[in-house]
Amino acid sequence: MVTAEYATKSNPFNQVVLWDEIIESPEEAELKLYNERNKYLLIDQYNELKGATVTLTLSWDIMPNTYVLLLG
Repeated sequence: MVTAEYATKSNPFNQVVLWDEIIESPEEAELKLYNERNKYLLIDQYNELKGATVTLTLSWDIMPNTYVLLLG
């Protein structure tokens, strides 16, 4: 996923997910993206984003294979 982090007067720490992708196999793990657009809007709760320094971060999380969970 790609996240945007920034600080504003009303909220000292803001983190917004801009783009994500579920990769289900090692073969899908090599991403070649061209002219990719964000999937989610970058908006600020109090309209204080204009002029703020925004840091973009690429991160990932590895989820193990899961099986059916039976509740008893």
